[in-house]
Amino acid sequence: MITKKRVTSIILALTVAVTSMFAVGMPAEAEAKTKGSKIKVNMEAPKKIGAKLSTLEGGYDDVVVTWSNVKKAKGYYVYYKRTNLKSDSWHYAGKTSRTYLKKKNLRDGKSYKFLVKPYKQKGNTIYKSKKYRIVKITTLKKMVTPTVKRYTSGKVKVSWKDIYGQDGYQISRSTSKKGTNVVYTYKTRSGKSKVIKATKNKRYYYKVRAYKNVKTNGKIKRVYAPWSSVRSYKASVKPSKPAVCKHPGCHPAYGGFTYSDSQIEDWALDYFEKIGNGGGTYGVAWCPECDKMYISYFN
Repeated sequence: MITKKRVTSIILALTVAVTSMFAVGMPAEAEAKTKGSKIKVNMEAPKKIGAKLSTLEGGYDDVVVTWSNVKKAKGYYVYYKRTNLKSDSWHYAGKTSRTYLKKKNLRDGKSYKFLVKPYKQKGNTIYKSKKYRIVKITTLKKMVTPTVKRYTSGKVKVSWKDIYGQDGYQISRSTSKKGTNVVYTYKTRSGKSKVIKATKNKRYYYKVRAYKNVKTNGKIKRVYAPWSSVRSYKASVKPSKPAVCKHPGCHPAYGGFTYSDSQIEDWALDYFEKIGNGGGTYGVAWCPECDKMYISYFN
């Protein structure tokens, strides 16, 4: 007859056996200078380390970290953290025996640090090196909707908010809201606006995106961020040259022009840009001899 004490002993024995079985292949981690260790883990950190955005589709928030090989290293641990968050601790990115690792789906438009640390292994125990190498990189992000304003007749000015970590911008101008037609590539890090031609009295849809140059296999490839939301704008038609009143006593300031209501806004911009003011207010005057209304601009 099996007693309760005997049953308890059998259960305990099975528990230990099962626990040991699952422990196989799950090496314990130990720091480099563990007491009593006979393994020399005074490995150097990788001499070189780099990070770049992935050149695959949608790689604007995917980072590929590469480093040089360390002799006698079994493999490498990779960690990452946000650089602009003081409270952010190191996060585990992966362990690999290769000299590169890809981390996908990071936060858009954020700066990161990546840390690479080599390790050795004896039996089921891993010994990490105390030395490591760190690299920084910034992901790209979707830009805010650009602003579009009339510049001069047949031209518009597209403006956007600059972002960090890019090498240039692209402007798309399409006749459909969902269309894409790249009309200009701005190959500079400091561009915030661009004047481009636009057919008069025609509605266009404008959007912008940033890109990063990435060197792969000796060639430069562009990694593009998503397009911004669309801004709709219709370029106005410049009216014909207005008449000037020449009758004595009815000369408005700066020469005065004849306007219809639809011409006022367009001529205000063009005329005031020519005289160097760029803005101002306007007043009206009636000439009884011309039997017309005149408009003048002044500060």
